[in-house]
Amino acid sequence: MVIVEGVWGFLRLMQESDAQDIVNWRNREEVARWLVQWEPLTVEAHLAWFKKSQEQGDLSFIYTDAKTEQPLGSGALYNIDREERSAEWGRVCFKEGMNPFGILEASFLIHCVAFELLDMKRLFCACAQANESAVRLNTFLGYQEIGICPLALKTPHGSYDLIDFEMLPEHFAKQKEDIEQSLYKGRSIPQFLTAHDDLKDSLILK
Repeated sequence: MVIVEGVWGFLRLMQESDAQDIVNWRNREEVARWLVQWEPLTVEAHLAWFKKSQEQGDLSFIYTDAKTEQPLGSGALYNIDREERSAEWGRVCFKEGMNPFGILEASFLIHCVAFELLDMKRLFCACAQANESAVRLNTFLGYQEIGICPLALKTPHGSYDLIDFEMLPEHFAKQKEDIEQSLYKGRSIPQFLTAHDDLKDSLILK
């Protein structure tokens, strides 16, 4: 089911059939170097993780090309606290050669789902300070830096300082106009394609 459609692609929930694409994206060198992943990911390992992730109530999304309907990348809301209405944002990976505007749009659409559909009160995330593309993406979305944990990320490629970020609804609302101007100047702004109550039910956020 399509949740929201943008200019370059649309957002849907991840399925088991996406396994091979996820494995290909996460095993790319420029992605894997920032992951606590000591062995290359396999389809079997991903499917086992995906089952556990669904049982925990995580929301994993796939961003799909608007013209070809080919999967292009993924992102997720996880560690969801349904009482506090908070969640962690991350697990972002995309195919090689991905259009930068598509990466920005996919990430923006997930945050629209979080704040405008699911009424989240807080999102948080962390990334390596040396991962400049992730830092830029989080800043573009409106995240505020709240601290640095020295050498907290340990990977096969080394140890890195971690930046902790958070975003509140007012941060996203303030940033949204600039994001829409950057992405959609002269184009239609994305809209949810189904009634909000139906979408909330389908995403099982209770």
